Amino acid sequence: TMIMIPYNTLPVEMTKDFNQRTYLTGSKAMFGKVANFLAAAIPGIYFYYFNKDSATPFFLTGLTYAIIMITSLIMLYFNSWERPTDDVVDESTHGFMEGFNKLFTDLFSTFKLKTFRTHLGMYLFGFGAEWLFTATFTYFIVFNLEQPRTFVSEMNSLSSICQFFSTAFFMMWCAKRGFKRPFIIAILIVVSSVIGYVGVYYLNIPHMTWLIIGITIWFGLGTGGVYYIPWSVYVFLADVDEVLTGRRREGLYAGAMVMAGKLMRATVVFCLGVVLSLFGFESGIHHQPASAVNAINGVMIFGVAGMALIGIYFSVKMKLDKASHAEITKELERLKKGGRKEDATPEIRKLVKQLTGYEYDQCFGNNNVGFKFENKAEAF
Repeated sequence: TMIMIPYNTLPVEMTKDFNQRTYLTGSKAMFGKVANFLAAAIPGIYFYYFNKDSATPFFLTGLTYAIIMITSLIMLYFNSWERPTDDVVDESTHGFMEGFNKLFTDLFSTFKLKTFRTHLGMYLFGFGAEWLFTATFTYFIVFNLEQPRTFVSEMNSLSSICQFFSTAFFMMWCAKRGFKRPFIIAILIVVSSVIGYVGVYYLNIPHMTWLIIGITIWFGLGTGGVYYIPWSVYVFLADVDEVLTGRRREGLYAGAMVMAGKLMRATVVFCLGVVLSLFGFESGIHHQPASAVNAINGVMIFGVAGMALIGIYFSVKMKLDKASHAEITKELERLKKGGRKEDATPEIRKLVKQLTGYEYDQCFGNNNVGFKFENKAEAF
């Protein structure tokens, strides 16, 4: 967490350009897919060459991970940059208690930003559907379709490869068209894939293995977009927040997203365990009762697909896109150069209300959102 929160803020710090931020976030996601593949492959390589009862493959796996991580951080340090220190406002506090108060006041104030609430709906329900699918997929393949566990690993690897290419595609699409339509398409691909998986079980279709492979490829093409797009939207949230608060709080929104994501992930896994237990699932046996099998199918349809559709609902409500971001950035620059708030056009006033949830005259720090510093001059 100490690495990921500042790391996620770097695209915001490195450039103000919409396309450049989009490509930076996409490149990060694509290297993440490569890292996931390596993380799964490296232990297998060592276990192939060394005795499985030996500690050596575990040691070499840990050593390899450490070398990769250190090398990556060194390369990151020498190939990234931040805003000039002159552009950063000092927000130091007096004493531990005031700092503690500032942390939680600012953290919970993020939910007052309308765009962030909408974005959180996209992120939590889109990612939540993926997390629930990942947790359920092994049960579905092993107990419903009665395939070996190695087949699950093979399908996950295939999906990761497809996600790499789909992330590149969605990155270019978002740079040209914005976020809303690509995210909806990605979610619909995931929903159709889940329906396809369950349909294979109920229709008892022959040549099931090849059909599952085909559905997994289709699923991976959508999953790349579902994972990538919410973090692409994130890099523009700080600009909308600056309109509301007059402050730069990139790291705060990264922290709020990570915190909410961890809570959602824990919740969906916990709920899956409860549901399976209620419907008679028994660990340690290969053939589960019909009630447990149907429960797994139900989680796939009503849980995974249901959460995905809720994610679509929030994406439809999202007003932040390439055009609206350009408009609010232009307005921020106008005010920073000494422009008057009274000269704001009706169009920009309406856009600010849509993005922040506050009237134009209540924005730019003229509200009770976030921690308030004593004797601090107005930002605009």
